[in-house]
Formats: sequence, C-alpha cells, structure tokens
Amino acid sequence: MKIGRFDCLTELYTTNRDLTAYNAPPGMYKVRFKVGDFSQDRNFEIKIDPRIVNSIENAAAAYVERNEISKSIYEGATEMAKGVRNLRMIKQQLETVMDLASNDKVKQEGKVLDETLDKWISEILQKEMRTYQSNYMFEARLLIKFKDFLDNIGKGNLPITQGVRDVTQDYLQQWDVLKRSLEQIKNTDIATYNTLLKSNGLPELYWPK
Repeated sequence: MKIGRFDCLTELYTTNRDLTAYNAPPGMYKVRFKVGDFSQDRNFEIKIDPRIVNSIENAAAAYVERNEISKSIYEGATEMAKGVRNLRMIKQQLETVMDLASNDKVKQEGKVLDETLDKWISEILQKEMRTYQSNYMFEARLLIKFKDFLDNIGKGNLPITQGVRDVTQDYLQQWDVLKRSLEQIKNTDIATYNTLLKSNGLPELYWPK
C-alpha cells in the first residue's frame, strides 16, 4: 500500500523497476471497485503492527513523522521531474529555432541557453543512460538520491533517527537551490532570449503548462 508514483523518466525506470513512492501510513482509507456502471466502495484501516506498538514508545507519532518526511521528499522529487520535462520541451523548441535562425547572435545565445538547460538537468539526472545498468555505476544525481532515500526510509526501523532528519534537511536544501535556479532560467534566461528572438522575427520559446 503505497502513496504516489515517480515520473516515468527513462533515467529512473531503467534503474528502478518499482516507481512507487512511499508507504501509506496507518489510518482510515477507502477502496473502490468499479465495473462499467457498477461501483462499490469499502472502508478499511491500515493498523500498526501490535509488536511495534509494544516495542516502540509513541509508535503512532513515529509513523506521523515518517509520513511527513516521506511526503516532503516525494513532493520535491515530483517538482524536479516536472522541471526536467519542461526544460526538455524547451530544448526541443530551441533546436527548431536554431535551425530557423540565420542571425549569429541568436545562434550563439541559443547555444549558451542550451548549455544552461543541460547543466540544470544534469544536476537532477544522469545526462544519458541507454542501458539497464545500475545507477550506482554513476555518480547519483539528486532525483535518484531522492528515490533511494525514500526506499531506505520505508525499509528502515522506527522511530526516525536524527540522521534521517539531517539527510532530509540537506536534500531539501539542495533542491531549494536548484528550484530557485530553475525559476531564474524560466524568468530571466529564457525571457531574455525570447526578447532576442522577437526582435529577429523568430517564434518565442514557451514554458509548458
């Protein structure tokens, strides 16, 4: 019983066959069975193992903390995957514009922008992974680290250790820096290049919705 699913990016699914995000915490849930026009709902509860209740003080609070940490990591991973997809769409547009352009400055600035996009993406994912090789053969990028960290949290013991809290804070801080960098690319780098494109009668790059 899992919450969320990682984006099916090539670099992820070639090294992680299971893209589910994190364990559902104890609580009340609803399941729906539907065939054609027929639909039936049932409520069910995920309970804490009595052995855990008896061996861990404040087990319920420990599950709440683990869920909050897992949720924050998953939300960051979802945002960065969307950022990768958006920049790859921008790169496709940029390639078309570069083919149409005859102005040297448009070409030069386009190359600089393309390198900026590649650099940001390479912080999130490996630049290229064509085989089913383990990601451990490469220097792990941030999205892979987020996925591995969530897997380890789910397999780890309760309560949450200070080490897990520290790693969570460190990873989220790394993502915050990259998130601000992504906003700069969107609001400054691409906007500036669009001004150049417009002045040369070329189609502007649009940010995917």
